[in-house]
Amino acid sequence: MGTITHEYGHIAVAKCLGYQNTLHYASIEWSNDFKSDVLKTYDRYRFEIENNLPFKQKNEYVIKIQKINTDELFITLGGVLLTVFIGTAGFVILLFQYYKAINTTSFMKWGLIFLSLFWSREVFNFFKGIINGIFFNKGNYFWGDELKISNHLGCYEGTFSIISGSIGLCIISFLILKIVPLKYRLTFIFSGVLGSISGYIMWMIILGPMILP
Repeated sequence: MGTITHEYGHIAVAKCLGYQNTLHYASIEWSNDFKSDVLKTYDRYRFEIENNLPFKQKNEYVIKIQKINTDELFITLGGVLLTVFIGTAGFVILLFQYYKAINTTSFMKWGLIFLSLFWSREVFNFFKGIINGIFFNKGNYFWGDELKISNHLGCYEGTFSIISGSIGLCIISFLILKIVPLKYRLTFIFSGVLGSISGYIMWMIILGPMILP
């Protein structure tokens, strides 16, 4: 659910910018005639572009590629911002109820906890990147949308991953220590970790490629 919701955040922004979209299990494709024209120019003058040599309509190409890069930043932000917006909305309501000592039904409380856990995507991505960097990826510790956003903004590549992952970790820690009842904490932690890993495997490796290849 979280992954598909995240992808629809990308789609919403892409549609607003005038792109057609194709949804896949862990990504979207976005295109229109403008982008296709830029890609054709790149294919035609690949050598000149990659070696920073002059070619016909170079200035026009540079302007167009800058627009594509800006659109890509906004589209990438769309998915991340939708995810953290949902998580923040749930968490803010929980905070309000907690500090105002407002009694609520168990169903509503756990529903708000579930929404707050949309922030767990940022935590999962951060630690997945660290583990990949240490064991599998030759020192590349960051990945995904967060890496793309940092690169587009000209920041250190881990800037967005570290910030969003830290915020998510703080929110989840607060949920565990302050919101989740003591008798459920160990179960909550265990099921959260197990659910994240098994959910990733089930959707990203098994079901996702079959349902939305």
